[in-house]
Amino acid sequence: MVHQLSRRKAGGLRCAILCALCAFLSFTPFLFRDGGFFHVWADFNSQQIPFGMALHHALEDLNPGGWTWSYELGMSTIQAFSFYGMGSPFYWISLLFPAAWYPYLTGWIYILKYTVAGVTAYYYIRRFTKGENSAAAGALMYAFSAFQATNLMYFHFHDVAALFPLLLTGLEKTLENPRDRGLLVFAVFINALNNYYFFVLEAVFTVIYFLFRSFGMNGRNFRRIFRDAVNVLLSSIWGMAMAAILLVPSLVYILGTPRAERSVSLSDWFQDFRRLGFTVRGILLPGDTMSSQSAFYESEYDSVAAWLPMAGPGLSLAYLLKNKLKKGSWLSRMIPALLLVSVFPLLSSGFTLFREVTYRWWFMLTLLLALASAKVMDAETEYPVSKGLAFYLFAAAGFCAAVFIGNAVLPEAGILGDPGRFLVYGIIALAGAALLLLLHHFGKLRSLAAVALVCLFCTGTTWMTLNTYRNSGDFTDQRILLERGMQLETLDPQYRYRVADNQIMLPRGGSGLTVFSSTISGGTREFDSLFSFSSKNHSLDKSLVRGLPELFAGKYRFSSDPQGQEPLQALEENGGTLYVLQSDACPIGFAVDHYILRDQLMTVETENRGAVLLYAAVIDPEEEEKVSGLCGKLDPEEIPAEPDLSGIVARNTENRVRNFERDSRGFRFTTEFTEPKAVWFSVPYDSGWTARTDGEKQEILPSGGMMLLRVPAGSHETVFTYITPGYTAGSIMTILSGAAFILYSVLRRVRKNEK
Repeated sequence: MVHQLSRRKAGGLRCAILCALCAFLSFTPFLFRDGGFFHVWADFNSQQIPFGMALHHALEDLNPGGWTWSYELGMSTIQAFSFYGMGSPFYWISLLFPAAWYPYLTGWIYILKYTVAGVTAYYYIRRFTKGENSAAAGALMYAFSAFQATNLMYFHFHDVAALFPLLLTGLEKTLENPRDRGLLVFAVFINALNNYYFFVLEAVFTVIYFLFRSFGMNGRNFRRIFRDAVNVLLSSIWGMAMAAILLVPSLVYILGTPRAERSVSLSDWFQDFRRLGFTVRGILLPGDTMSSQSAFYESEYDSVAAWLPMAGPGLSLAYLLKNKLKKGSWLSRMIPALLLVSVFPLLSSGFTLFREVTYRWWFMLTLLLALASAKVMDAETEYPVSKGLAFYLFAAAGFCAAVFIGNAVLPEAGILGDPGRFLVYGIIALAGAALLLLLHHFGKLRSLAAVALVCLFCTGTTWMTLNTYRNSGDFTDQRILLERGMQLETLDPQYRYRVADNQIMLPRGGSGLTVFSSTISGGTREFDSLFSFSSKNHSLDKSLVRGLPELFAGKYRFSSDPQGQEPLQALEENGGTLYVLQSDACPIGFAVDHYILRDQLMTVETENRGAVLLYAAVIDPEEEEKVSGLCGKLDPEEIPAEPDLSGIVARNTENRVRNFERDSRGFRFTTEFTEPKAVWFSVPYDSGWTARTDGEKQEILPSGGMMLLRVPAGSHETVFTYITPGYTAGSIMTILSGAAFILYSVLRRVRKNEK
């Protein structure tokens, strides 16, 4: 037994070395370009890098449940970043270094993610194989699959793929021995903490996996399956409780601001011809770049990729051919079921609880395909390998030929975007299957030579996809924006920069007017709705709407010419100088003289609503009585066609709050009004806010997604305190359940040593 464990550890170490080597060779050509500054394309450059740097600054005062001011108009740190790696152990490594180093660390962290993905997959697959080489080959196929390559622009997706196999390994150990639940609890904890969105997908998949696996195991009756289900459920609840510090606040956020609403329609059942072809392509051929697909779509971002390096689906087909659906194993039933789900969008949306159609669960399908491939390599004489690979060769060649013919017959359909690259993908797929046939002819599928060839395909296809991403555009300007943002300072806590760019506003802590992100505060979404704007991954660009830059404290702007002003800051970049200049803008907090009902505001032309909001705070009818004695009701017709924005800004500035200070715990200020006032703040409304004037709690009124506060006459100090909703309860759950897990682990180790 000890010898077997030692061999398994040695096999895991060898697999880790191979994965690290393949990843290093794939990434090396790009790690040292641009002085070590690593970037990929689009979202990686404009989200992953600036978000990582902004989160680093947000966590410097050790208040993860607080408020971050650099994220657009401000937002809960947890709500903003828990989807983007706040709970990832890979991100925590970057916290050991200065925030400015983050763009230079991401490539090396990528190598670590690929290595961990291979190791966790190895220990899962190794439970089903006799040989180490076949398990290592399957692990490499998973870690360097097309899903991984295609999603290189999404840095945080690879955290999920690296940690997911732990979940299935933990489940297997628990099914094998109901008392051995430690790994399952930990796996649920680390996956739930890592990313709440993907954890939902993983939870749905694990339920399906449990059902196929349990009913496919010998000696399992309904009573035993029920007991296993209860045990797994309780263990999973324990793991989720340990992750509650991020999971509970994220759940509160999701319920309060749903990312997308969906409705079931007949069209959700079926894919059109183009989409079906694209789905088939994702299984048969290597991963493409999302930014510029070589076939079917100009660009597509739904992670439709499941090809395995060298093997594709060929070895999996051999496994399925032997194990017929009725008499086969659980795996031979589950893979076809998942492929069938992939064909029907409505069924695929079940992984997100029918909220949106997505294929981002395919990394889990990829792991099962890798498992089936490893089992075939492990016992090639028991499987119809030649038939499986020949069928795949025929299918891949026929598919490629059909695409080229279709493109020639219907050129206006635009089926092929890059014929040359598509042809290369086809050649790689066919070459891999042909080499496997050759290895099988000599009975060498489980040899070191087979593993070496898999490594070659892993390295080559990952490098090729990354190279295509990197060569799809000139990213010099994006790096300049990031370097500019790293020089910015918070010049005055009452004001923001008149900028709508992640790469400028997030790296060091400057505050801007909008954000490109999938996580946007509920208050911001509410305000955006006043302008009939809705987006899944972007807030309204307030720098482009008349009146809004002034309303949202956009005092600072950039210019290469001082324009006769005394610059507030000079930024050196690209051999030149960029100056920070001032513009007219209201402060973050000021007393308003008027209010306007939401329904009245919506009757104003959209392009004029920003100017109206400079004159009056918008409120809902049920709040009118609370402010009617503090300010007058505005009639939109009283506003001139060409309003004096400078004049109204000057008036609002005169009515500003004084001694304004802000940090991650909230903000404070003083007021000295001669009469009671309604003070408006361009800070998103959130139930986590608490306001106290001279220590006495005050009611915060919502105002079009922002906040309004009634302030008494005289000299007073008001303090707004923020705690992310659910953070306190989640922290208590994490502490208690985590302590229980540590105690459980210690006691189990003691008992094991005694035995």
